[in-house]
Amino acid sequence: MPHYENAVIYKIHSLNPDVKEVYVGSTCDFANRKYTHKIICNNANNKGYNLKVYKLQRFRNEASYIILLPIKMYPCKSKMELHIEERKNIEELNATLNS
Repeated sequence: MPHYENAVIYKIHSLNPDVKEVYVGSTCDFANRKYTHKIICNNANNKGYNLKVYKLQRFRNEASYIILLPIKMYPCKSKMELHIEERKNIEELNATLNS
């Protein structure tokens, strides 16, 4: 069961200032989520392999693209509360890489 007191809202972005695309996500285990993003991006057999955020990473062939940066800690009481805050951040940052 997730520990929502450890919840984090994060973004994936490029270090290249010309690349404006952003992905926003949330998790209760930031280290594991970072690892999972890397695995999905590089495993053609994973069902998430063709999501926009990973396609862009592979197209650019830019190791500096997938930078996971916590936006904020967001302790909360439920998954629903965390997802509402994630959605708010997706809209505020115009996260075009979210599906």
